[in-house]
Amino acid sequence: MRSENQRIESFTSTGQVQAKVSSRSGDVTVQAHEGADVVVTFSARGSNNEHLLEQAEVTFDAERNYLEVRTQSRDSFDSFKSLKDLVKRRSWFELGNSDVDVQIKVPAGSSIEIATASGDSQLRGGLANVKISAASGDVVVSGPVDTLDVRSASGDVQAAQVRTSFECRSASGDVKCDGAGNATVVHTASGDVDLKATIPGEMSVRAVSGDVRISVVRGLAIDVEGNSVSGDMASSIPLDSSGDGASEGETVAIKVATVSGDVRIDRAS
Repeated sequence: MRSENQRIESFTSTGQVQAKVSSRSGDVTVQAHEGADVVVTFSARGSNNEHLLEQAEVTFDAERNYLEVRTQSRDSFDSFKSLKDLVKRRSWFELGNSDVDVQIKVPAGSSIEIATASGDSQLRGGLANVKISAASGDVVVSGPVDTLDVRSASGDVQAAQVRTSFECRSASGDVKCDGAGNATVVHTASGDVDLKATIPGEMSVRAVSGDVRISVVRGLAIDVEGNSVSGDMASSIPLDSSGDGASEGETVAIKVATVSGDVRIDRAS
């Protein structure tokens, strides 16, 4: 369906969807919902870019419940040696500014992979496995997910609840997770890290320049191994004792290393 400044494609799934999205400079929004409908909406930024709506590609394999979305044609993306190569080289300046935004509605519990060179990614609602590669743009995951894997060259990363594993590698930008899972790995070159441990597990944080703050809910013990070259380290919790009546085995193992930045560990309020 086509309307002014928009193009809408609708499908019906038989369960959770596996989706793959490739975008150059448009924003990507994913909404999980309780239903079988799969809806993809492309939005042009102004009348001068309406022609880009026809260049966008979307395919849905009903047998596999597999959705693939490209904001521009496959040939156009291939000419840039894939978006993931651009992320690795941080060469988003090679790209033009013209693109369309894409909004996707999928059944709750679906999994999604997003690759974007320059654009924000926002995901709402409960999802299974999420993987995002972004050269430049913020990432916001406001609903619960099973796993979250983010590779970002420039942009902030914010996540709500990650049930099992959270891995984030960022060159420049703040990283925040309000409910880290039982396996968390964060590597950042420049940016603050703010993590909240809500279940037993392991956390590993390496930061070159930026402060690290880890908050731990009451009832969890902590086991900390940390060092900072030129920053301060402080904890309001005994680093090798349970405290707060933590049960045996209910421990968060924390490894943290910074070059230039402070480290602070506290009880979650």
